[in-house]
Amino acid sequence: MRILLLGDNAAGRHIGTALAADAAFECLLGGPEPKRLRPFADQIGIDVVAVDDADSASLGRAFDDVFAVVNILGPFAPGNYAVAQRCAACGVHYLDVGSTAQYVSGVSSLNRRAKATGSLVVTGASVVPAVSAALVDYLATEFDRVAEIHTAVVPLENGNGWLDDARSVQTLAGYPMRVKQDGRWRITAGWSEPVRVDFPVPIGPRRMYLCDAADLVLFPQRYGAKTVTFRAGLARPLLNYGAAVVSRLARGRRAAEQEAKAETLATSAGLQDLLASTIGIRVMVRGLRDSEEIARAVTLISRDRGAGAIASSPILALLKRWARGGVTEPGARPCIDLLGLDAIKAELMDRDIVLVRS
Repeated sequence: MRILLLGDNAAGRHIGTALAADAAFECLLGGPEPKRLRPFADQIGIDVVAVDDADSASLGRAFDDVFAVVNILGPFAPGNYAVAQRCAACGVHYLDVGSTAQYVSGVSSLNRRAKATGSLVVTGASVVPAVSAALVDYLATEFDRVAEIHTAVVPLENGNGWLDDARSVQTLAGYPMRVKQDGRWRITAGWSEPVRVDFPVPIGPRRMYLCDAADLVLFPQRYGAKTVTFRAGLARPLLNYGAAVVSRLARGRRAAEQEAKAETLATSAGLQDLLASTIGIRVMVRGLRDSEEIARAVTLISRDRGAGAIASSPILALLKRWARGGVTEPGARPCIDLLGLDAIKAELMDRDIVLVRS
């Protein structure tokens, strides 16, 4: 199967390396700057093609004989589905790692077109919501009723330069976001309301901040949870605190920017940069069992600090499933209900990644 991979961040490199080593796939690497992609493509022995989502001609040429497109490049701004739309129009399957609430939930607008051509268009095939939902499903069987779901992710320490980390977090700080709490929606700001989250070693306790993510919209619907949060935090305390200060000072201005849709692309890119290098994801579920309140938590943690493995596991699991059995249900949807935890774990078995219950 010919797979067109767009983008080469930490998750993209992990996916490209895995596909290049698998005889079931022929992988092509695409993007608007082919020269920049060439060193990595040569390293793993694949070809490079020029692809620009603003250029319909380059998209058409790149899609010749392609079974599926994997979009790591983006942009994943709400309403911007240029590559996904092209796939849906010509019957090519599509996977991306977009994870913000509006972007992931909005993909249903392509459902009718994708079904007509036999294409399966999937957003959020990454840490959020694919891995987070699989972890919630793993815990949810122990509850009669789920009341709260709290997800927290940790990106690789020094995965990017400190300036890149600062830019990523700065694009999230202060922008308005909706959170469901005690059954009611409220507006808060990105990178605010910090809490301490105790991750297992080697990560340990972290100060974590609210971020916009698809979980916030999808989990209340799927599990009936009355409270859902999603948080992220960096290893560098000064960056965490600095972004929190920016969040407090800039909320009014950034609310106006978001309303004008001037910063939706930057906000999306900041979240994707953090998720691509995730080395730990923790999900806590609170609820009732036999009329008693209980809480359960599960954490996937990379002890070898290898970036990209967790973020790329849903895409690799889906592509391998499609290679074995084909695609049976076309349409456009978020990556929920498509993968269980066992399928994700299978893509992590060759790494020093552990599952910790608490």
